[in-house]
Amino acid sequence: MLDTDTGKAHVITADDGAKYDPWLWHAPEFDGELLLCVNLDERALAIYRDTKRDGTSPWTRIAEICLPADAPHPQLKSCEPVNGGHGAFGRSWFTAQGGDDKDPDTSIWLLGSDENGHHAVRRLDDGAITGKPARRLDPESLVGDRKLFVYYTLADDGPSQLHRCRAGIDGSPGNQRETPETAAPRW
Repeated sequence: MLDTDTGKAHVITADDGAKYDPWLWHAPEFDGELLLCVNLDERALAIYRDTKRDGTSPWTRIAEICLPADAPHPQLKSCEPVNGGHGAFGRSWFTAQGGDDKDPDTSIWLLGSDENGHHAVRRLDDGAITGKPARRLDPESLVGDRKLFVYYTLADDGPSQLHRCRAGIDGSPGNQRETPETAAPRW
């Protein structure tokens, strides 16, 4: 991290692993505290917190969210927090692509952080139900008044298409949580 006033830099993460797609965001489950997420070794979303708050110590990894062990596309790509890094309905959510952009079959995932370790992981694309292979790329999010949607590019033989998924996150007043009635297919 570079302090632009002083020109001094310090390491934010000092633990092992290749870290891609870094994002800072305000985690609603930690009262809006600034956290860091990275794609760790293209296998897990690692979440870091500044627990020492001394301005020089590396941040502490507080969580890892992984795709299921039997996920068809275990490589994580294109990870980012939803809603510009402000979460949705009191929780931090992240979109991710399973598989490399060049693979003939990829998948779209939603990962939800939980301060108690009860992370949510669900596959959202149509391939979860149909089993049809397709190149599904670059998931993005849209948060409405009561619902969280994820959309992605379907890049097959014809022209690219935009696909939208209901994420199964219900944010109606008094019901700001996942519900079985609104939940997307789970992996």
